[in-house]
Amino acid sequence: MSPADRFHQIWEIATANFYDPARMGNWDAWLTKFDGQIRSEADALRCANEMLKSLNDPYTIVLGPQDPKDGVCWETGECVGVGIRLLTAYENVSVQTCKQNSSLTGASCRYPTIAGVIYNSPAAQANLKAGDKIVSIDDIDTAGKPMTVLMKALHGKHGSKVKLEILSGSSTQQSRSNVAQSAAILPGEKCRRGCRLP
Repeated sequence: MSPADRFHQIWEIATANFYDPARMGNWDAWLTKFDGQIRSEADALRCANEMLKSLNDPYTIVLGPQDPKDGVCWETGECVGVGIRLLTAYENVSVQTCKQNSSLTGASCRYPTIAGVIYNSPAAQANLKAGDKIVSIDDIDTAGKPMTVLMKALHGKHGSKVKLEILSGSSTQQSRSNVAQSAAILPGEKCRRGCRLP
């Protein structure tokens, strides 16, 4: 499949599956917006994520294949996370809108904020809480990082560890946690390929 065809495939998948068609606006315009500009897989992913950002849903993203030496396994479906849901107030918005988003959601205008922790997940076992801000992931500063970068950094093979620097609630003191990556199965959710219970 050519990179341009990959972009069009992502457009079609989003068209058929996005949960709120009313938020899609002039979606058809995206189909031809990048004609002639997509020459590589990296171009296809960049353009697709720019398109998906217009939906204002931080969880609707495209994660591309990783370098095999990273041990991340997106294509096999065996990637797992740490058991948190994240919010960002800062992504794709003005400073004023960020402040409004922050006051409504509690998300930080600087760092990704934990919106929820899945019961009995590695994050729960590390005492992470809703409202905690992730200052760094494996010693890499998270300030202003897009959700795609954060998602890639927080996922890996079952049993691998990720080092998080956390700013708890309204505290000014930071703490460090080594959190295992494992599948967190929500009540009522079926385990898909690659899931392993902790």
